[in-house]
Amino acid sequence: MLGAPGDAVFDEAAPPQTVVLGVTGVPGQGRGSSEVAASPNWEPELEFVHRQRARLVGAQWIVVGAPEAAPWVETLFDQLPVTFLAYPPHPARLREQLQTPPAPLPSLSQRAERDAVAARFRRWFGEGPPELLRALDPRLAGVPLLVRGEPGSGRGALLQYVHHFGGTSDGAWLHCPCSETTRLEQLAERLRSFAADDPGARRVCCWLDDVGRLQPAVQRELAGWVEQTRPRGVRSAVRWVASFDETGPALEPTLAQALGTLELRVPTVREHPERIATWAHAAVEAFCKARRVPPRALGADALTVLQEYPWPGNLRELEAVIDQTLAATDDDPVGASDLSLDGIALAPLDASAVGTLLPDPAPEAAANRLERPDLVERSDEAPRLGAGPWVVGAADSEPAAIAEPPPATPIDADPAAEPPLVALARALSGEVRNPLKTLQTFAELLPKRFDDPNFRSRFAETVIDDVARMQRGLGRLEDLAALPAPHTPTRVDLTSILEALLEERRSVFRRRDLLVLKELDPEAEAVRGDAVRLRLAFDALIEKAFEAVPERGDLYVASRRQGHQVRVMLRFHDPQLERGAGRHELEHSLGWLVADHLLTELGGRIAVADGGSGERVVLAELPAA
Repeated sequence: MLGAPGDAVFDEAAPPQTVVLGVTGVPGQGRGSSEVAASPNWEPELEFVHRQRARLVGAQWIVVGAPEAAPWVETLFDQLPVTFLAYPPHPARLREQLQTPPAPLPSLSQRAERDAVAARFRRWFGEGPPELLRALDPRLAGVPLLVRGEPGSGRGALLQYVHHFGGTSDGAWLHCPCSETTRLEQLAERLRSFAADDPGARRVCCWLDDVGRLQPAVQRELAGWVEQTRPRGVRSAVRWVASFDETGPALEPTLAQALGTLELRVPTVREHPERIATWAHAAVEAFCKARRVPPRALGADALTVLQEYPWPGNLRELEAVIDQTLAATDDDPVGASDLSLDGIALAPLDASAVGTLLPDPAPEAAANRLERPDLVERSDEAPRLGAGPWVVGAADSEPAAIAEPPPATPIDADPAAEPPLVALARALSGEVRNPLKTLQTFAELLPKRFDDPNFRSRFAETVIDDVARMQRGLGRLEDLAALPAPHTPTRVDLTSILEALLEERRSVFRRRDLLVLKELDPEAEAVRGDAVRLRLAFDALIEKAFEAVPERGDLYVASRRQGHQVRVMLRFHDPQLERGAGRHELEHSLGWLVADHLLTELGGRIAVADGGSGERVVLAELPAA
């Protein structure tokens, strides 16, 4: 088809394989030497390319002009992968360029990558969500695509699948991780250098990984790039695809609209617990098949652990557990005790976790901690926590020696085994009935002992304390009922919450002459959750711990990050253990039920254990951010 750049016939023609564009005029021709650098008047040619290039993605462009025009072609057609031929072009050279090159055959490495992407997609998503069909439509291969979800949920795997099987597999794949320090010029330079390394790539699928981490100002500028299809100087056509972390900061509205022409959301593992067994069996099968070893199985106890685990790292974490476990053991079937991640057992949180969470130091190390400014001190010279809390020296000194903790005594039953309504009824009964019984006893004695000033004083103190305790318990239930529906977990500074809750009770420390020690790991400060729910849960746990600690007693609060979890420990002397009581009222209290409900809702869990030497240990575990 032949015509001038402005002819309307080109607007209705079928997309060609090759476009040959002639440009006339040489810059500076017929002008004074001072005007040699003047720009050529190629307005019709440039407007033709501007109108046509959006629908001619993948076409070959050849520009023919005077030899002196080559630099201007490079400058003015800066977003077009053009081949320049000097006029008159040599017939053999022109014929060579006009021959449509065969589609490049995928290499062995590309075939292996494609098969790996397809296999992972089948394991994780099966047939995929129905809306995925739109993203795989080749006619929409130039439309931006945004995939939302949590880290490890398969956002990148889905985007790679769309690239390989959604119409852009003939182009290049560029992975661009985003962070708070990423600047637009860095992204543009990566695109330009990538195209320079592969000049034959007429199309690039650019994955903006965790695009929400970019600074808001950068996101707003990036939205302009997406709407204009590419930054200046990038000649290849760009398809923008992006993954967004739902647990992080919100995406700028302008960028969300620009990228969200097509939008998908990948659910978390927690949203589909019924599929955990299927995912786990598929991961085992893939591991054995890839290494050409006999098939293996997961035992029923191992599946139970996998189904109860909160999976903060989602599918990627689940596959990591399977791969690391199968590599570390030859057991068949694999048992619950075999499951591990980064060297940490995946077994349910129980009394055995006391030794792995925070071991006790040598006794002489405890004294080094009393001068730390983050301790609330009592007048005693040293804490009374059995062998002492786990502590290290000051930040600028060598760590103290660590000794093995005493063996923990398992708890005698799991209160969570009771039906929720039965547990609530038991907790309400204990929270209200016991104080009421005390009040009734004092009320019956009041007429007889009214003249006793000590009795009247004790009566007033008892009424005030017991009523306040009941009000706190019922108030906590009211707070729980008033909570809004759970939303997407965000990054929460757990250390600040624990610090604030302890500071609010400073007057209690002094009045009861308590020693409170803190060992809050800075690396454990960030968890994924809801700040309001976390505060309510730990307020309940700390409150119940203080109720159990006797006058002049000790409370140790510590945290540590282990792999993908953050663990918090409350350790305190419990007189009931010394009296041989098998269970503490904490496990049947409203506070415990509230904390257990909220932490479970956030993907965490809690347990209580006998730490030995008359000490009670409460452990809470949450997904790390």
